Amino acid sequence: DPDGRYKIDMGPMSDTKTAARDPAFYRWHKFVDSIFEAFRGHLPAYTQKDLAIEGIEVGPISAFCEPDPPLKSCQDDSVNRLYTRMIEKEIITSMDQEERVISQTVMQYFPFTYRFKVDNTGEEEATLVFRVFLA
Repeated sequence: DPDGRYKIDMGPMSDTKTAARDPAFYRWHKFVDSIFEAFRGHLPAYTQKDLAIEGIEVGPISAFCEPDPPLKSCQDDSVNRLYTRMIEKEIITSMDQEERVISQTVMQYFPFTYRFKVDNTGEEEATLVFRVFLA
């Protein structure tokens, strides 16, 4: 009932801010993930040739956290870590055509930055796109 025509309560999955509170959310995403994995399982693996770009050399890739307040262990450049903490957060959402405030404990990560070392040894300027997948 996306436009409210039938006055049906759409539940928490209707809003991205509250969707994870619905138990069906995880089952649905597991189902979608399984479909994608089945598709991906039929694709050939990437080769070095598939990923290589002539004249472009990708060096070390790292992540650096920027906590507030700073953590001493976060400044260690030899280890890539993601630091998290639990916080109370108020989420404003609209359900049943009215705005509601929900208080929720959520996991929040300390800000971090990716660093990619890329050298262009070619003669021409190049534009690259990096996709980073967190698991």
